[in-house]
Amino acid sequence: KQGTCVGIYEGETLSRRMVMARYWGPDETPGDDEWAEKRLNRVVGVSGDYIFQPDPTNNDRYIDGEDFDVANWCRFMNHGFDLECVVLHLAVSQSRPPLLRNHFIPT
Repeated sequence: KQGTCVGIYEGETLSRRMVMARYWGPDETPGDDEWAEKRLNRVVGVSGDYIFQPDPTNNDRYIDGEDFDVANWCRFMNHGFDLECVVLHLAVSQSRPPLLRNHFIPT
């Protein structure tokens, strides 16, 4: 139904540098190797297929929904081509930077 929240995209919040180092670029650090090894030992992928950029105006905030220990079913919504939902960003804390939740709302 239009205007109803269908889910909250959750996962590890990453900066652009972290995404580039872990998935998309040659900027890998020794810490990233350790991160990948720990994930693979837990049988969690390191493909980068579940990276979500909730706000295109903020090029330094991404959510990694690949790790099922911190993500949820909304990571599968990231793979559609037809725009059926909009993302509503809600601050759930007053911390700096604020903790945000990304709600998917049907259009």
